[in-house]
Amino acid sequence: MSTSVRELQMALLDMLVKIDELCKKYEINYSLSSGTVLGAVRHGGFIPWDDDLDIQLMKDDYNKLLGLLKTELPEQYQLQTSKTDRNYFARYAKVRDVNSLLEDSDYTLGYKYKGIFIDIFSVEKANKFLVKISAFMQWYLLISLLPMVHKKT
Repeated sequence: MSTSVRELQMALLDMLVKIDELCKKYEINYSLSSGTVLGAVRHGGFIPWDDDLDIQLMKDDYNKLLGLLKTELPEQYQLQTSKTDRNYFARYAKVRDVNSLLEDSDYTLGYKYKGIFIDIFSVEKANKFLVKISAFMQWYLLISLLPMVHKKT
């Protein structure tokens, strides 16, 4: 039986509700991120074709949440990190619904958990000086590339 994108999104929302309950219980701050925040703002929910959900936390809250997710999630949800799945290589965590199945791709073939997921990202405060250097470098690169983009052939 095929699952619609909307059904998948509603299952992801159920997962987020469980994570949100934990965060409220233990006073952990998080926010939506990436396409999830874009969908919330632009579409009042999910981007219609989006098939995952993204949240982010400051590093201390991220570490605290990962500790709690190992023990306090309902059984159907599993924390996926390089420590819980030796074949998982990403630098961020996932919570997977193990009662679901996503189509395998080349990079997930060896994963222990393969269900629908929420990506959980750790963020840190940036050094203001480094942010300014990065912004300048991006500006300089853009200015340098513009003539090539507008070059007539």
